Order: sequence, then C-alpha cells, then structure tokens
Amino acid sequence: MSQLAIKRQTTKDIEAQIGTLSRPSKMPCHGYSLPATECKRGSILRKIENSVCSDCYALKNRYLFNNVQKALHKRLDALLSDTFTWQHLITELINRKEKKRLLQMARQRRHPKPRAPVSHQQHSFCPSSYNILDTH
Repeated sequence: MSQLAIKRQTTKDIEAQIGTLSRPSKMPCHGYSLPATECKRGSILRKIENSVCSDCYALKNRYLFNNVQKALHKRLDALLSDTFTWQHLITELINRKEKKRLLQMARQRRHPKPRAPVSHQQHSFCPSSYNILDTH
C-alpha cells in the first residue's frame, strides 16, 4: 500500500485494519497492546517464581474479557499478516492521534476553563473559618 493511499484513508479505516490505540492514564502518549499469552519470552518467565513475568498484570482482570482478547488478537494478526503495511498504518495513526492531542493541549493553554471562586466559608479545614476559641 502506498503512502498516498494511506494518507487518503480515514482514521476509522486505519483502525479497522490494525486496531485502535489505547490511552493509558499513566503514559504521556498512546499505547498499542498485544496479547501477553503470545509472548514467547513471557511464557517461559511466567513459570519462574518471582520473575518479572510471574505475576503478569496482562493475564488477569479486565484483560481476560472476550472483547479485550479479540482486540488484542486483532492487533497481533494485523502486525503479523503484513508487517510492511502495518508499519506505515501504525505510524500514520499515531501521528494523527498525537497531532490531535497536542492541538487540544494547545487550545486548553490558550483558553483555560474559568475556575469557580473558592470561598473560605465552604471549607471547614480552612484556618480563617475555624476558630478554636469559639465556644458556640
């Protein structure tokens, strides 16, 4: 697939081919998850007590839901089926998502949301509204 053909695709079309990006709250950028069950090194290290993979977070909790597993395997299948095309599609998708995120951040800096004024009377912990000598 040519670069021009990729540029002409919508973001939704690209996501339909390779899967969506995640937005982890503890990372400054987008993520792209693959199934931990398919990790060759991890399948060996999981069996070793106290190894880095022995208590893998990606093998429990929400990662076990069917819809999550389907999405993880869809991403892996896209990667393995045509690595060259996948490489160009994922690059385009990340560029689009990051550009959108950076534009949103710039807009927020230029036009910050007004904050509500804080009254000292609203907070019981505020020293000006709390008098320890008050005996009422």
